[in-house]
Amino acid sequence: MSTVSFHVPAWANGPALRDIVSARRDQIENRGFTREHDLALHPAQLPELAAQYIAEAMDVLHGTPGLLPPDPRDHLVQAAAVLWAAIDRIDVGGLTERHQEREA
Repeated sequence: MSTVSFHVPAWANGPALRDIVSARRDQIENRGFTREHDLALHPAQLPELAAQYIAEAMDVLHGTPGLLPPDPRDHLVQAAAVLWAAIDRIDVGGLTERHQEREA
């Protein structure tokens, strides 16, 4: 694995960003949600998953939890990591080209 090194300003060096990076690393290394996996998905699938995480967090934050209320912070971290994957998927695979190949 390659390592990217760059200066991180103090405002970006908090637990939120570290947790998002950690969540994305977990998605890739432990769950198999690699770039190749993500490219095989429809372009809307990852944003839809992130929206679901956000909606569940919002339910709790608004005081209307479901049967098993999630930790809203954890759900927001997961949503951010999934959005990162969605953006990376668009950067690498475009919006539709890979999905169209799969449907053909």
